[in-house]
Amino acid sequence: MFLLPTLLGCVQLDEVPPNAEPGASIVSPLAGDVLFAAEPVVLLGVVSDDDDSPRSLVANWLVDGAVACSDLAGEGGATTCRAELPEGEVALTLQALDPQGDRGTATLELEVQPERLPNSAPSCAITSPLEAERSVDGDTVVLAALVGDTEQDPSTLAVTWHSSRDGDLAAATPDSTGVVALEWSSLSVGTHLLTLGVEDTAGDDCLATVSHDVLGLPTLEIAAPADGREGALGANILFVAAVADAEGSLDTVLMQWSSSVDGVFASGYADSGGLHTTEISTLSAGTHTIDAVATDRDGLSATAAIVVVVSAPPSAPTVTLSPDPATIADDLLASATATDPEGDGLRYAYTWYVDGVPSTASVSDTLPAGTARRGQTCRVDVVASDAWQSGPAGTTEITLGNSPPDAPVPSLLPLEPRAGLDDIACSITTRASDADGDPLAWRFSWEVDGTPYTGTLASTAVADDTVPAESTLAGETWTCVVTVTDGIDNTEARESVVVVAP
Repeated sequence: MFLLPTLLGCVQLDEVPPNAEPGASIVSPLAGDVLFAAEPVVLLGVVSDDDDSPRSLVANWLVDGAVACSDLAGEGGATTCRAELPEGEVALTLQALDPQGDRGTATLELEVQPERLPNSAPSCAITSPLEAERSVDGDTVVLAALVGDTEQDPSTLAVTWHSSRDGDLAAATPDSTGVVALEWSSLSVGTHLLTLGVEDTAGDDCLATVSHDVLGLPTLEIAAPADGREGALGANILFVAAVADAEGSLDTVLMQWSSSVDGVFASGYADSGGLHTTEISTLSAGTHTIDAVATDRDGLSATAAIVVVVSAPPSAPTVTLSPDPATIADDLLASATATDPEGDGLRYAYTWYVDGVPSTASVSDTLPAGTARRGQTCRVDVVASDAWQSGPAGTTEITLGNSPPDAPVPSLLPLEPRAGLDDIACSITTRASDADGDPLAWRFSWEVDGTPYTGTLASTAVADDTVPAESTLAGETWTCVVTVTDGIDNTEARESVVVVAP
């Protein structure tokens, strides 16, 4: 009777832990997702178990209690099912079943929309630019279109612009009325096939195209003359322009030259190399802004400008000669003054003439004494020049007058004549000369105490050269006056002595 208790008391049994219930989780769809009846939906979930490998679990997907998919879970417990859901309120269940027969579940309530109709593609039309419309390089081109869709608001459509030359341009967002507008200013020169692409949320699209030409402006450079060029009035000026154009032959580019002072002075077509040359000598004096305009066959123009200064000549100098009057003994000095319209510095050139015959005696402002004789006319022509040209000559002349004889040097003897005893004799120590070479004549006269003497005179060497002793008194001052004449002018020389008591 006591054997079984005794055996049980001697043997200890281990307890087996209970089986863990598997877990299940629905990843997709989520509550609130918009789903449509009869459209396949991919169901995503995860199953797990603390006791068993995920790959040993069976995953069952149930739609409103009916099994839609059943299969072993994949790596990590992932499970998928592709199913079509019925319209209305739908109960979606994921079951996880382990090898011991325990199960775990996850349930999601969904609102499935009625079966939707086939999607309609969006509509689109380009409204700007118009077909074959043209713009100019650098212009802002308005890319505009009207888009629409029967299933969605136009503002939700994806809109893009594309150029066959420049590639993708930009995306744009329509407004609620379907108007799309985009300003684009960097289209390259050439012909573009502009494509408008519109795509709805279903992936259907609409394309519209338009051809658009971007015209390149011609380019222009003035190659000659240099900017700021200065030259003489009446001198030939060569103008050269180089043009380039992206479209058409260069010899179809029309060139026009104009001056801010004289207006248009030349026009014509460039040559095949893009050069246009013109030469002109009739620009008026002054500062000219020269404008060159190149116009291509599309009527597009390029301009360039330089400044050209046409220098007017200096004025005719005002000329004077000094001294005036002048004789053969004088250096003639020419003084000239001219003005220059541009205020340039001036230099002067002198040409001398004697009685109308050019003189080689001087090319400066001075004609040396002795170059001409009495009675001859000396003329000087003076020309003023600036850096570019010479002006008209200014002239003046003078006729040389007579040169009076040089004064002789007289002397008196004795130096201290005695009253009543000594004659006073006057003689010429240094004879007179005449620059003109005229023959000279002279005469003697006397003064006593500053008054002309009219009494008797004696002649020692020449007439009246001596005062007799009996005519003198102590204290008197006697002056010998020698007058020399060349027949035209007279020159006097004087010498005095004081009479002393005997």
